[in-house]
Amino acid sequence: MRAAAGRVRELVVRRWRVCAIGLLALAASIATWALLRPAREARLWQAWFAGDEVPELQIWLDDEARAALAQSPRKFVRAELEWNGERQIVGVRLKGHRSMKPLSDKAAFKIAIDRFDTEQRFLGARRLTLNNMVEDATRLHEFLGYRLFREVGVPSPHVGYARVSIDGEPRGIYSLVEELDAVIERSGAARVVYEGEYGCDLYPEDVAGLERDYGKDPDRAALAAFTQAAVGDTRALFAADGPLDMPAFLAFLAASAIIGDFDGYRHSHNYRVQLGADTGRWTFLPWGIDRTFQNQLGIFDSQGWLAKRCFADRACRLEYVRTARSVNDRFEALKLGALAKKQAARLDALDARADVESEPDAQKVANARRSLHRFLHKRPAQIRGQLACIDAAGNELDRDGDGHGCMDCNDADPNVGPQATEICDGIDNDCSGLVDDAPACECERRQLAGRTYHFCNWPMPWSDAERLCEAKGLVLARADSRALSRELYREATAIDDISWWIGYSDSEEEGRFQWREGDTGSFRNWDKGQPNNRSCNEDCVALREGKDGRWHDSPCNQHRPFICAAPEYPEMAGPP
Repeated sequence: MRAAAGRVRELVVRRWRVCAIGLLALAASIATWALLRPAREARLWQAWFAGDEVPELQIWLDDEARAALAQSPRKFVRAELEWNGERQIVGVRLKGHRSMKPLSDKAAFKIAIDRFDTEQRFLGARRLTLNNMVEDATRLHEFLGYRLFREVGVPSPHVGYARVSIDGEPRGIYSLVEELDAVIERSGAARVVYEGEYGCDLYPEDVAGLERDYGKDPDRAALAAFTQAAVGDTRALFAADGPLDMPAFLAFLAASAIIGDFDGYRHSHNYRVQLGADTGRWTFLPWGIDRTFQNQLGIFDSQGWLAKRCFADRACRLEYVRTARSVNDRFEALKLGALAKKQAARLDALDARADVESEPDAQKVANARRSLHRFLHKRPAQIRGQLACIDAAGNELDRDGDGHGCMDCNDADPNVGPQATEICDGIDNDCSGLVDDAPACECERRQLAGRTYHFCNWPMPWSDAERLCEAKGLVLARADSRALSRELYREATAIDDISWWIGYSDSEEEGRFQWREGDTGSFRNWDKGQPNNRSCNEDCVALREGKDGRWHDSPCNQHRPFICAAPEYPEMAGPP
């Protein structure tokens, strides 16, 4: 009996020992998996952004979420994100301006993984951006453009691709843009990041309008200090120890010009500014570059406030030209044309596996890619032709001896340059970037409703337009009837089919629009949804493009042509 009992005890102990060893092994495996998971996730992301793998992502929405997105597409709703058979509760909203599409079409998405659980991540990421690429038939612009920015030292996201379905219905191929956190992690610690929406620039009055994307900035004190520096002395602004990371800033401007980013910081849109936690300096980050590689911008073609200040400062302009040469050399060395062909082949293979009606047709894709390859082939030589004000060593040249090398817009003519006076001869004598834009020069005149209107196709900020009208003894025009608004619009857009400034503004008192002749008037001709004062103080009014004389409010710093007229009240006139 005792022997039998001993054998039983021994058997029980042995089994417990085996179980304990098994449990320890399981615990060790779990611990090892937990330790290796970040590395696995990192490898997976790398594969996605290298284009080696294209994930299939499914978004599931209930009826309530669908209705909410139809009502307020930019507000997050509760949804499920599925990948590899696993689902997570996430926040989803639609995104885009021109690229905005409804759920019934190929909508673009912002996905907040941590919206309903601050600790939740998707392969380590808090956010996903899925762009529908409806503005880019090649589906290559972001992929190529961000590559150049990263190569020249400008913090930028990587781009991959994903197949996306909504409630089980395939919607096609999307670009998968790396989240901001990952960009910051690579570029160094950031204290705060702000996003500049349309019309928001680095003016003190725009501080409240920029959207904080990351980090903390109590009372926006750091941003406010930066904007004060941006309107201050240029020597301090562009100094080596100033508020800007100058090499990165100049590379950002140069790369933006080279790839033709006309929808970016060039008009205060689609960009971010990041304050380094360690450096204490600000860096520009590009964003939303799907409409690039089309417009052959000049290297000085930017209306961004800091760009204009740099181009108007001799030392900054010279250093920018040197940087533009370096960035152009790198652009050529990257051989983006070969990279584009390789990536296009991958996308075509994906298309062959997905029969989705919303994808661009084959002929449109082929035409767009041919145009892209022409741009990539010709662009380096075009840019080199604009760098003639420096020699091979980067020294400034002054071929016409007028004392203005890189500041000169025509270095073969000593009568043209920043020192010259505009003389209304069809030449940009003073290198302002506009031809015959002096008060003495004539704008196109039209007789409408018994008055003479002057249509000045010199795009400039609203306040500059107001001053130029006044220097002519005129005021920015008013429109007291729908018929007159339509006539002004039709005459203006026959000259240039864009929005034109008129003399209506609420810059003196928010919400109280008045004409420059001093009264509010009783007639209103707002377009639907206007005025909306979107983003950064849209205080100035223009005849809206494509709206047959309807008005919209707009940021006053936007460059637009304008209409002048003799004031109805003589006491409001400027000098004759």
